[in-house]
Amino acid sequence: MKKFALAPEERRAQASQQEEQRRLKAELKRVTEERDILKKGRRVLCQRVPVKYAFVVAHEPQHAVRTMCRVMRVHPSRYYAWKARPES
Repeated sequence: MKKFALAPEERRAQASQQEEQRRLKAELKRVTEERDILKKGRRVLCQRVPVKYAFVVAHEPQHAVRTMCRVMRVHPSRYYAWKARPES
């Protein structure tokens, strides 16, 4: 038997801890991005939907469209339809 090998239970526990750590890091990244979007768009939240769409267009390079749509509470398909529509 190897002197420094981990027991199967210890390996499972370590793998479980690593998985939990990965999950928590991903959640922290998501929550941080949502917080940043809310900080930038706090004046837009109570506005009409076209104003929210304009905010999403303006911040597309910095954040994912689906994330911004979720935070602004607009549907992504409606946003893309609005964006594809010719200006009147």
